[in-house]
Amino acid sequence: TLATGEALGCLSTEEADLLARFLDPDLFEDELEEPPAPARVTPLELRMRLAVGLGPPPGGVPLAFAHADLAPTAGWRTQLDAAERLARAGAIAPSQLFALYSERLPAASGGVWDRVAAVQSLDIALLARDLPSIVTHLPRARMAMSRAGLEPVLAAWFGDRLAGLPLERTEARDDALRLRLLSEGFEAAARTLEPQDSRERFLRAVALGEAGRPPPQAGALAEAVAAGLSGPLAPGRILELLEARRPGEALLEALALLSDGPRSDPQAVETALAALRRMGLETETRRLALQLLLLSEGRT
Repeated sequence: TLATGEALGCLSTEEADLLARFLDPDLFEDELEEPPAPARVTPLELRMRLAVGLGPPPGGVPLAFAHADLAPTAGWRTQLDAAERLARAGAIAPSQLFALYSERLPAASGGVWDRVAAVQSLDIALLARDLPSIVTHLPRARMAMSRAGLEPVLAAWFGDRLAGLPLERTEARDDALRLRLLSEGFEAAARTLEPQDSRERFLRAVALGEAGRPPPQAGALAEAVAAGLSGPLAPGRILELLEARRPGEALLEALALLSDGPRSDPQAVETALAALRRMGLETETRRLALQLLLLSEGRT
């Protein structure tokens, strides 16, 4: 069947070579050079490459392929790597990642194992309501997850559990506030916040949708956020789409302006936030603004 498909031109040379390796790998035992990786690997090609020991293509595989590595038959480390990658992209619920984190004790140290240990320690401290332990483990967990680009995921899982803790003016208090403002409960966190400085006053104003000015020397991003949350949408492509009653396209255009996250151009941030407010997405706009501000601080 393979020979017929190749003769009829139904298979490319690369596909035929990979299929031949899969069907009869003994024929290729003495070959030192691997076949070239496809520019865009298919699920079948990936499974065949793994089956004959070639491994995934250089540079990794598309995000969708990571779902297969969540299967119970995969090793724990493989599942953790896949879950972190998917959670970072918002492709799985935070609960799925933290269920894997709590599955067993870390097998080693460094990398993902340090994150597992830090999150497990924080979880135990919160369950026990052990304040000294929380003060110790909260900064460690936040730092470990922040370095891996998973701080919003940590906030989504632990944010509400940090409410009401009697933390003094410590690193743990600042981290608890930060995670609560990054979570869905950001408005409740802002209402109970007693600002300690101009930065916290501005964050509170952003969370509650109040007119607020950024603190002195806060930077261009903070100025853009303040303008986007209070000013009108400037004339341009997005406004034209909205006036033409094409809100779906306008929403995609606005979100595309924020594709670089905290590193997005300040002018693009102002336009995107103003556009989202114009579309009636007030709560989502304030939460997005908070995430841009907090994640731009890069506290690791």
